[in-house]
Amino acid sequence: MDKLEPTLKEKKETPTVLLAGSLVGGKDVPEGRYKVVAASGKGSNFIVRSSTGKSKANTIIGNPPLGVKEYVLTIEQGDALECHASFKFIPIQ
Repeated sequence: MDKLEPTLKEKKETPTVLLAGSLVGGKDVPEGRYKVVAASGKGSNFIVRSSTGKSKANTIIGNPPLGVKEYVLTIEQGDALECHASFKFIPIQ
């Protein structure tokens, strides 16, 4: 049987840990593709809207089965992030 290989590869950059609050893509979080995980064992709401107001993410990160362990998305200039807890942004390819 063939073994599945993960499709996401973490970059060799240091992850960014940001505290809860309202953040802006391109300012507080550099533009790029990220795997987002709870910075501590406690997860919470994670909401992202594009600069035009379109929903890009609306989930709970860190509390399976009520939420997800991680979330992958691309942060772009002007995105509005609403983080209800501290999250770690891990750059990926």
